[in-house]
Amino acid sequence: AYHGSTYGGAPISLAGNMAALEYIDKYRLLERVKKLGEVIKKRSNEWTEYMNVWQCRGWGLLKAIDFRDGKDKPMVDYKTQIQNELFRQGIITMSGGQGRYLSILRLIPPFTIPDEQLDTTLDIFEGVIKK
Repeated sequence: AYHGSTYGGAPISLAGNMAALEYIDKYRLLERVKKLGEVIKKRSNEWTEYMNVWQCRGWGLLKAIDFRDGKDKPMVDYKTQIQNELFRQGIITMSGGQGRYLSILRLIPPFTIPDEQLDTTLDIFEGVIKK
């Protein structure tokens, strides 16, 4: 079997893509991403005042929270403890990647997250890192 590409111009795949783009446009999701991204940025930048939160960065709804000791040594085990506690409380995060990025948690809520649910998520996140 030959696989040339994921979508490859197949009519059904293109129709699905068009429907997704129309939904994003109809519900003004890009404006929403900018708005909610600013909410997360404001809240997460306050977290750098807490012990072991070195930096919070990202674009839109894609945010990275970097945990370091003394602002230079990545704290991979600590990040894993935070990630596990968040999971226990119903918040799913992703690790940042490999190598120097192992101390990073990625917070990536969906475009359609209700405002109240985002606020609750950020409250839980903040509560966990304050411990």
